[in-house]
Amino acid sequence: MVLQDQAKTMNNELSLFNRIIFGDLRPWLAPAIHEDKYKSLSTEIKAEIPRYTPLYKVEFPKHFNPKTKYYSSLIQNETIIYLNNIHLLLSDSKTDNLKEFWTNTTLSKKLEPQIKDIKKIILEKEFSIDNLVNLADIELKSNTYIIQLLKVELIYLYLEIQKAYIQHVRNDILEISDIYSNFLNESAPITPFITIESTSIKENINTVVVNELIKPKEEITKPVFIPIKGDIKREKKNKSKFTFEDLKDPKLFIQFETFLHEYGFINIEYNYIEDHGRKTELAAIYQVLISKNYFRAKSMRRNKYEPYHYRQFLDHRYNTDVAYQFKTITSEQMDSVTSKYHWLHSLPVCR
Repeated sequence: MVLQDQAKTMNNELSLFNRIIFGDLRPWLAPAIHEDKYKSLSTEIKAEIPRYTPLYKVEFPKHFNPKTKYYSSLIQNETIIYLNNIHLLLSDSKTDNLKEFWTNTTLSKKLEPQIKDIKKIILEKEFSIDNLVNLADIELKSNTYIIQLLKVELIYLYLEIQKAYIQHVRNDILEISDIYSNFLNESAPITPFITIESTSIKENINTVVVNELIKPKEEITKPVFIPIKGDIKREKKNKSKFTFEDLKDPKLFIQFETFLHEYGFINIEYNYIEDHGRKTELAAIYQVLISKNYFRAKSMRRNKYEPYHYRQFLDHRYNTDVAYQFKTITSEQMDSVTSKYHWLHSLPVCR
């Protein structure tokens, strides 16, 4: 059994929780593991220190054997790691658009689907919360405990992030009862295992969540980047048949362009900012957009598009030429760029 990856990657992926629900850490896959093994694994977990002030508190029943102790430590530690990363992402986001992106993709694209996945597992495996009371089958009781704890921790994460960045939340603000009814299709338990942390009740929530991560910055007046919702006219003719109206989702595309500006690839006039080695990075970003289906394969005019058409469209838009880098980029270079720019992983896929 593999322990959690302690590497601190700044993204909003729920990788370890996915492993518990769908992957190699599913608790029901290894019923024969000896208790001593779980005791040993528990000692290998490096405790993460919260770098925020919690707004809620989880009060779940205590673990009752080495297996539940191991998973309890693993899940609770990963919760802290995840919140540390989210607060870093938001503190590093220089504009409200970026803060809004990370807040809402985390809530609606990451946490909500995973809470719903937990519901399916509970039904399929019969991991009812009632199993925790006087059940003779210790293995079933242990697995139930682990999955129910994971469900509570995911709900806790949703509430914590929603409240910390409430000014950036697009959808309705959900209470615990709303999460149970909307995501789990059930009533909230009389004891929901989550309470408001009394020390965290302050008027301005967003100044409470951070110890050293988010510090007040001096107000600096600078030109504002305004995404252009349409084709860009330049002196040089656009060689590509592809146009702005051929994008699958223009709203998602201009949201992506906000990232391009924030990370110094384009200026407010939509010109590529020259910097050694970054043309390869830009070519890799083009490839990511293609893989995430941002461009239609055919236009309404029945034009059939090839990848180089998309590259020409983007090159014209950003007043650059990455034809060579686009043709010659290697998988190693792609991996390097996607590892460096964590926001690429969280760009939504166009359907």
